[in-house]
Amino acid sequence: MGLFTKKEMKKSLTEHQECSVEEIVPPVLSSELSCGAKVSNSGLGKFFKFWVIPTLLILIVPPFNIILSYMTTELPSSKPRALLDSFAENGFWKTIWDAIWPNILGTKASWNFFSCFCLIALLIYFYPGPVAYGPLTETGHRPEYTDNGVAHLVLFSALFFLGSYGLELYEPTIIFDVFHPFLASLSLFGLIFFIFITIKGVYFPSTSDGGKPGHSRFMFLFFAGTELYPRVGGVDLKKFINCRISMTFWMLSGWSFFAKSLELHDSVDFGLLFCTISTSIYLIKFFMWEIGYMRSIDIVMDYYGFMEGYGCVCFVPALYTLHMRCSVITPSGLPSWLAIIFFITSLSGVIVNYWADQQRKIFREKNGNVKIFGKPARAVNVQYSVLDPLTGISSVKTTKLLASGFWGIARHFQYVFELIAAWSWGLLGGFKKGLLPFFYPIFLTILLIHRAFRDEQKCLKKYGDGYREYMKIVKYRILPGIY
Repeated sequence: MGLFTKKEMKKSLTEHQECSVEEIVPPVLSSELSCGAKVSNSGLGKFFKFWVIPTLLILIVPPFNIILSYMTTELPSSKPRALLDSFAENGFWKTIWDAIWPNILGTKASWNFFSCFCLIALLIYFYPGPVAYGPLTETGHRPEYTDNGVAHLVLFSALFFLGSYGLELYEPTIIFDVFHPFLASLSLFGLIFFIFITIKGVYFPSTSDGGKPGHSRFMFLFFAGTELYPRVGGVDLKKFINCRISMTFWMLSGWSFFAKSLELHDSVDFGLLFCTISTSIYLIKFFMWEIGYMRSIDIVMDYYGFMEGYGCVCFVPALYTLHMRCSVITPSGLPSWLAIIFFITSLSGVIVNYWADQQRKIFREKNGNVKIFGKPARAVNVQYSVLDPLTGISSVKTTKLLASGFWGIARHFQYVFELIAAWSWGLLGGFKKGLLPFFYPIFLTILLIHRAFRDEQKCLKKYGDGYREYMKIVKYRILPGIY
């Protein structure tokens, strides 16, 4: 970790020179915000960017998460109508008060669960594994990671099931049983924690990539973050929270919800079962690709604040598990044959998404000398400039962008397969709860459309005319013929 010698830095720049449509150069601290956008010169634009938008999201997201939790764990039905009935019977503000206030500080059970969950993840974090690196930043910092995501997945899952089914230290339904107080207390914890992270990044940054990134308004600093790679006690917080806490919780929660469904209804809900299996397969793929995620746009571009970090602390547990959680009290009601169809559809999305990633991975490893779909891979040669942080001298590099296989159909065609999986999970939630099981796929659709646009702005800035030539060859952004 830390700064490198001139020789090491040049070696690193060469190793990470291939910045494709998913990998982009880190932001320049003096001129760009953590979200990668230029500061508007308009006074009104600055007011909305620095105050209005961050404030609204900070005020809206936590209670929204808690109310989602209340709807799916505390009410007699997960149908949206149950919440409307509570509004009619108890009044709007009384219902909101009952959803948020009684558990705002959590319960002993929820804090015990949270503490044990984090402690186990922390212990496994230091499990040995090969060393991997992220892209070199413009200040000469090269993030270092231990590639032990699969070991974490196996060990954590084994300990969770051993503790519940083997040693009977707790019920396998524990995640559902403590979910509402856990999420309410987690929301409060997240706000306090990211105030600490904001102050730390300004006054005690872990690397030279910290500090005030072009602005000084605390509200926006809290929202957008003050460090690119914050670390505490040798723990990379992006990796620990985004991967080891939120993704692990997402996967294990499905099995806990399924156990609770069996307890309540004494029958198998095929929609919930197959949704849990499909989601688990998707997340197994994620942990196999964890280092790839640590080199993705979300990690190498975004400072760590409320926008990214709080989302993983609280928004992932609340929203990403919703399509499974809403089937616990109110079963999906899907017949086995229909659940199997939706499951196969979701699995095809996961598998082909992995296939697309593999095409690009092999293309990079073999420097474009590979066949895809039986034909030589088509590549677009592009140039970009690299600044040596030690000398201040720029040099021109050349790399290749893949324009064959899935990557020749659309520039972000892999998103289609990810969305197929997500929408299939929503369908596995059944048709009795309105749009509730589809909140996650709707959110993901918006997120990926925005990410594709944002990613291409970075690529245009980096590759210039070379990327414009690539866009002429691969004309569509995500969906051929439409977008």
